[in-house]
Amino acid sequence: MKNPQPQTLILAHGAGAPMDSAWMTGMAERLAARGVNVLRFEFPYMAQRRLDGGKRPP
Repeated sequence: MKNPQPQTLILAHGAGAPMDSAWMTGMAERLAARGVNVLRFEFPYMAQRRLDGGKRPP
């Protein structure tokens, strides 16, 4: 039986991979295929890591 209420999941990445990693993208796609709205975001430390290429703890 399908749930009539839309469901939303906030999916946060860990310290080792960004929000658009293969695992996060795949999980978001599989959940969306089941009717779950998925919100992904990037923590500031990971955004900085993209800019300077360095690893820093959260």
